[in-house]
Amino acid sequence: MSRAAIDIETTGFAKGKDEIIELAILPFDANYKVISKFITYIKPLRGLNPAAMKVNGITEAMIANA
Repeated sequence: MSRAAIDIETTGFAKGKDEIIELAILPFDANYKVISKFITYIKPLRGLNPAAMKVNGITEAMIANA
């Protein structure tokens, strides 16, 4: 059986308003050992919420060329 952890980070906390800026997928085996990693940044149409930046650690510079 295949398993994976998925992490999504957004520009803020407002459902339906804020955008996805990071997607990470980490497949793992039956012993919960990570097999590989897929991590990508997505450039949003609007700026980042400062409170969200404190939570997710993603800065404007990190997504500038996404």
